This record gives sequence, structure tokens and C-alpha cells, in this order.
Amino acid sequence: MAITGTPPWSSLSAHPEFSMLDIVMLALGLGFFVLSVGYAYACERL
Repeated sequence: MAITGTPPWSSLSAHPEFSMLDIVMLALGLGFFVLSVGYAYACERL
């Protein structure tokens, strides 16, 4: 096994579609978290 000095995931981040997919997934996860907190707050107010 040769050690080249570059991490194995560096080839994935070179493609722009992978980084865009990461951004979309992070935005969806954050949006779902905000919606669930808002839903819990709304249910608490009832």
C-alpha cells in the first residue's frame, strides 16, 4: 500500500456536483431541523 500524501476523499471533492450535493443535503437537514423545532414550539403553544 503506497502512501501518496493525499487523503482518499480529496478526489471526491474535486467534482463540483459532489460538493453541490453536500450543500443541498446540509441545507435540507438544517431546514428539516428548523421545521421540527418550529412544529414542537407550535404544539407546545396549543
